[in-house]
Amino acid sequence: MASKQIWILAGGNGSGKSTYFSTVLEPRGMPFVNADVIAKSISPDNPEIESIRAAKTAVALIRGYLSAGRSFAYETVFSHPSKIDIAEHAKKRGYDVKLVYIHLQEGLHAARVAQRVTEGGHTVPYEKIVSRVKRTMTNVAIAGKFADTFILIDNSSKDDPFELIAIKHDDNVQAKVDPLPPWAATMLFG
Repeated sequence: MASKQIWILAGGNGSGKSTYFSTVLEPRGMPFVNADVIAKSISPDNPEIESIRAAKTAVALIRGYLSAGRSFAYETVFSHPSKIDIAEHAKKRGYDVKLVYIHLQEGLHAARVAQRVTEGGHTVPYEKIVSRVKRTMTNVAIAGKFADTFILIDNSSKDDPFELIAIKHDDNVQAKVDPLPPWAATMLFG
């Protein structure tokens, strides 16, 4: 890696952020901050009870990487405006901000979370999953305006996982599908 990078893997619950990391960034040796993994390390049998503590630990780790000027990745639902602040702070510190948004079609978030639970993963209440989707998309679109690279992926299809929809590098948008899905066009162009 030529410059210090922050890879922000954003998307609703169950969208595939951890899987994206393990298949794309982990092979590159990229350090990863994941509050879910932190919660499970604190309380393996019931990580949900440690979610707030884990989120605070994740923020502390992110701040540590930023202060040290180290490249890293982290995953987030991105439903809170503080996540925009982290991206802006990284940009001001000279980071190459790479924002990856992983989209799911409506209704798939809860199904993917339910599948994850059957595989030993953590649960998220249905109301929380649904309430986050719109906020996530709004916040990601805001951060996408200043990210150095903004990658939009659709992970709705089992047959074509992590379908690349578009890449915006600086102000140059490259659509990888035609036409752009309405959600992607809205996130890129408002």
